[in-house]
Amino acid sequence: MSGEPDPVKAVVLPFLQHWDASSKELSLRILIVPRDSFIVPFVPNDLESKAFFPNAELKFNVRISPSFSSGLPIVGSGTAVQSITLTPESTFISVFKSLVETFGSIINRSPQRARPQDNVNEIQPKSVRKHLPASYRQATGYTPGGGSMFTTDNEYSCAMKQVRPKPYKKPDPVAFKPSWGELIASILRIPDFATTAGFIRARTIPIAPETLVEGGYLWLELDHETAATIGVSDASPLKTFAARIPPLEKSADLFTPLLFPVLSDNNPSHLPHVPGNSYDQMFREAEDYTDGWAKAVHCVQPQSMAFISEKPSSARPAKDLGIRIGWDDEQVTIWADRQLNPDPLKAGYDQFPLGIHGYRVDVRESIPSGEWISLNNAKGEFGVGTKSFGHITSELGVGVHPSTPMDVVEDRSYWMPMYFTNWTQASLVGNNEIAMKLLGRYKPSNNAPPPQFPQTGYVDPAMQLRYGRNYEFRVRLMDHTGGGLTLQSATGHLGHSPIARIPFRRWIKPLTPQLVSNVPILKNEPGSETVVDFIEVKRPVMFYPGVVFAGYTYNGRDALTELLAIADSVAAAPPTNADRVIEPALSDPDVDRVEITVLVQTLTQDPLAKEGSFMELYTTTRSLPVDLKDGAKIPLKWVDCADVWNPPDEAWRTSTTSLRLPRARTIKLRIGALCHEETDSENVYFGAEDVRRGPQIVVTLRRNGVEEAKLFDDNNPSYTINGFFLQPSSNTTSQLAAALGLRSKDSSLRASPGKRVVFACGSTIMHVLGPDRASLTFASQASLASQWIVAIRLTMERDWSWDGFPVDGIRVSRDGKEVAVFGLGHNANEDAFAGSAPERSSTYIVVFDVIDAKPMLGNKPEEMHLEYTVETRYLGAVETSPSTMSLSIDLPITTPPAQLTKIASAGVAMTPYIHDEGYSNTVVRTKMLWLEFASPLEDPQDRYFCRVLKYASDPLLLGTQYQSFSTEESQEPPIPLDPEPLRRIVPQQTFDPAGLDAMQPLVATSSPLHWGVPLPPGLTPDSLELLGFWTYELRVGHWHDENHPRWSTAQGRFGPPLRVTGVQHPMPELPCSLSVDHTSIRVSSQFAQPVQNGRPLVLKQPNTRVWFLLYAQAAQIDGSGEKRNLLIARVGAQAVRVSGNSDIGELQPRAVFQRAVINDVLKSYGLKLNTPLSAIAVELYDQKDRVSDPLGGDLGRQRILRSSCLVAVPSMC
Repeated sequence: MSGEPDPVKAVVLPFLQHWDASSKELSLRILIVPRDSFIVPFVPNDLESKAFFPNAELKFNVRISPSFSSGLPIVGSGTAVQSITLTPESTFISVFKSLVETFGSIINRSPQRARPQDNVNEIQPKSVRKHLPASYRQATGYTPGGGSMFTTDNEYSCAMKQVRPKPYKKPDPVAFKPSWGELIASILRIPDFATTAGFIRARTIPIAPETLVEGGYLWLELDHETAATIGVSDASPLKTFAARIPPLEKSADLFTPLLFPVLSDNNPSHLPHVPGNSYDQMFREAEDYTDGWAKAVHCVQPQSMAFISEKPSSARPAKDLGIRIGWDDEQVTIWADRQLNPDPLKAGYDQFPLGIHGYRVDVRESIPSGEWISLNNAKGEFGVGTKSFGHITSELGVGVHPSTPMDVVEDRSYWMPMYFTNWTQASLVGNNEIAMKLLGRYKPSNNAPPPQFPQTGYVDPAMQLRYGRNYEFRVRLMDHTGGGLTLQSATGHLGHSPIARIPFRRWIKPLTPQLVSNVPILKNEPGSETVVDFIEVKRPVMFYPGVVFAGYTYNGRDALTELLAIADSVAAAPPTNADRVIEPALSDPDVDRVEITVLVQTLTQDPLAKEGSFMELYTTTRSLPVDLKDGAKIPLKWVDCADVWNPPDEAWRTSTTSLRLPRARTIKLRIGALCHEETDSENVYFGAEDVRRGPQIVVTLRRNGVEEAKLFDDNNPSYTINGFFLQPSSNTTSQLAAALGLRSKDSSLRASPGKRVVFACGSTIMHVLGPDRASLTFASQASLASQWIVAIRLTMERDWSWDGFPVDGIRVSRDGKEVAVFGLGHNANEDAFAGSAPERSSTYIVVFDVIDAKPMLGNKPEEMHLEYTVETRYLGAVETSPSTMSLSIDLPITTPPAQLTKIASAGVAMTPYIHDEGYSNTVVRTKMLWLEFASPLEDPQDRYFCRVLKYASDPLLLGTQYQSFSTEESQEPPIPLDPEPLRRIVPQQTFDPAGLDAMQPLVATSSPLHWGVPLPPGLTPDSLELLGFWTYELRVGHWHDENHPRWSTAQGRFGPPLRVTGVQHPMPELPCSLSVDHTSIRVSSQFAQPVQNGRPLVLKQPNTRVWFLLYAQAAQIDGSGEKRNLLIARVGAQAVRVSGNSDIGELQPRAVFQRAVINDVLKSYGLKLNTPLSAIAVELYDQKDRVSDPLGGDLGRQRILRSSCLVAVPSMC
């Protein structure tokens, strides 16, 4: 930077204040800024010199150029309206002597130029930029112009937050060495101080009114005598600027926003060069702001924490920033850029110095009686070192300055603040003594001495910033002399928004309530409790300034009084940690109740869970005492509750006293402050409804159950316990799932949608339980088959939040041996939450026990009787009724007999031979096929069984007519047993004869080896089917009757089969019919008729022959009285067609015995002619080697099919 001294002796700037048309006087304030050449030569040895600024008498000629048409003013042009003399006052030199005394030894005599001319390539801010907030855009109707100076997006927020770091370098210590210019600038911040130091002079200039009709310029030219005295020359000039006077006809307050150069001559080359070579912008600005008012005032109250980015956010402010105020954003930014931009091309702007030193903000409440109140007042002394030079009497101004993030290394830009000031009821100028005390910053840290002359801002106490009220703001411009419009000046009416209006609402949420009672921490141990009978809470605290805005009062003391008293007590006993700052706080006056949300721990995956695994049960409120400092005790009432969705009484949610909480559950209480409701719907107090609720404190509680009545539903035993026996298949799991109302996939079982199922399984089968016990996977489909699966289903009448079991809360045993021990846990899979209405009030427990159905080696199969117990254990001392459930079930035999069937012999059993007294008739004998087995039954509870596999007609009876039938093969039917893919057994099930009807039991005899074979179902001893042959299947099976109560499944009923072919039952009895007359005895019978597919076959010619034998009854000669039958005749029958045509019809064997022949035979035996006679029919096979006397001499060569009983011949009358 350049170290050359500034040659200018002083700068003179006139500032217009007021034109009084009646007195024809123009008031102005003159700012004289001495440069180093006016000070340094006299310090410290020549302080009394008349050429030294504070001692110099300055004479000026006030000149006016009465028109704008002649261009910028030139030295000596215009009209000299008055000569003024500015005489020194004693305070001027006193101030400078104090400055010399205090800073003389450290004064920097080579200060930097404001706009350096060398080293321009050094990294430094390039421009001044400004984010135009939404409130400004709305107030002005802003339309983006495409320039880079102004932004409306997130570029500003990013620049403030996303800085690029640079390598850390510890800065070198810099000694405080102010320049004279910096000391003067510091004094100029207080107009009263600057006046005392001689920098500001006020004068009233009489001017003819006609001079100001068209406006013009006013400037001061130094008198030649004075110039000689103070050493002003071409080499050390005095620089003066002109104030632009608007056309004036009547009295008006005036303001000088911009000053213009006074040219040395009219040479165009001497005109200041500005970008664009046009002064139009400066002329416009001077004209627009000559009334001294800001034209676009806007304000906003932050509604969220994202106040920099302005993006909508639900996060409300943590601390109230009051009202943020801005004005004329574009114009103020342009002015700042002119002064700070290092671009040498903009050096010409230095010839048009900005006349605005600060801004004065006024406020009033938006009510008819509202009066403007200044927010720019301060009180206090000003001075140098330890010497005071007076008290502040004038208003100060709000300075607006750009800044730049320091942690960047390139593309640095100055950024104007988004808003220029914040109003929090305190003055916008000076120190906020109250805030400093309340924030612990009133006492300087590091033992630094307090400021000698602090300036404290103050505001008229009549102006109170309160929530629920509306406010208006205006902004007055202040020049470098402290001049400008006064509080009484009429508000300007030019511009988009000279007055900004805003409703001030509460946007900060209340903090968490104060928990007064001591609540123990719930330990992470099973069964742990928090024994708490009540919870005491107080209103949340509220900090400055929000508590002031809320209008806090207590016993007649306002918030500031209370807060300062707390701050004083903290200051009297400061914390031991010096870095700790205790900020005073008071009870939030807007909170009149607490809102309590009761959350209960449910399943971790439950969609209703809002906070981890906790779901909301209900929300209630409790009022707080009227006394702001008192707390409220909230009694807790713990209730045994089976289902939180159906509480025991309505007071559960409606109680206004005690807080009902369910036992055997982990509870969270979210206790939050709730502000009062709105009282005026048109002029609301809160910015939004959510602002009434703040963050909540969380209290975790638990009490174990005391009485757990009816834990399980009284389900029907047929539901509670079932036995399942599955046959091997590829879908055993799905069969089991369907029977239990579950779902399956592959070898896994899961719950139906909307149901919570907790599975358990014994160790007798390989399985995998899901981590949430909501699924059960077996090792394979085959592992479920051929063994008993006992399923115990319990419906626990507790909602999903109930947590009264330890990890081993349920124990299931069979016959005293443990099957499964488990708890419920806090997890479930997605099945429980599927569907529109999950069953949250109950939990289904399914326990599987697998039992091997096969008997132990050496034991016979038998039914099983199983006794189960379900025991429950609870966390804490719980009274239950009952705590043990007993279940039982009987299971049938599923193991078939292993005994193999083997036949030793077969035969026909017949009833005894019976005849009448005269031996003329015999009774038909009952016959049955019997089988002799190689060994008796191994299990006396079993029996031999048979069933027909197929039937075939006797091929000898079919003959050639039906010869093809004898070679036909029929399909042997499978045993007609129920396949029983899944056999389900329920408690107290009646024994059923499953499978018994699939085979016929053989008829037991007195011999364990001999068993009678019953006729096939549907046949009688006379059935023609008995003329054929049968294929039989024989098995040993479990028998069931009143004497043998053996219960078996159908598939476990019968053992391995024995197939036997060529079985023939005893044939039907051959009939024999007789008719007599005096000449003959006629006899008839029936031919054997084969059957095919249940229908008798019609034969063209019989394949058998029938013979009839005639017997006579004679008494034995031994005198016993018994009769003997003597064969007296035999004859072969003739086949006679008795129905149909000559070719097809029923054939009947018939024969005739002639009386005469019979009588001759009787005579030959010496028998009477009336001797009783009887006849027998005999049916013979029609064999190829037919014999002539088949029933006589050839009897041994003839095959006999069947015969009839002895039938008496009716006697003749």
